[in-house]
Amino acid sequence: MARRLGVRIDYRTLVGLIEDFNIKSENELFNLAVYVSENVHPRAVDAYYIATAILTRSILVSNDRIMIKNSRDAGIEAYYLLEEFDKLRETLNGT
Repeated sequence: MARRLGVRIDYRTLVGLIEDFNIKSENELFNLAVYVSENVHPRAVDAYYIATAILTRSILVSNDRIMIKNSRDAGIEAYYLLEEFDKLRETLNGT
């Protein structure tokens, strides 16, 4: 991908940059997104974000009120940034 964008980077440098990433397979995400879709009935793209949050044990932050509602319905800790910024900051700071 980097070469296609015209970025010259050697393999070792690239591996060093991505080793902290939590890479998931498409099958893993798709299967969980289908499960989420059947149980929560979110929009298709939201199902992928929710599935990713489940797989990575992450919180979800968005300015999309519907996505936040669907995330919470799926049991994901989610924050509506426009109204819950202070609450999110407290969570991230551990207070």
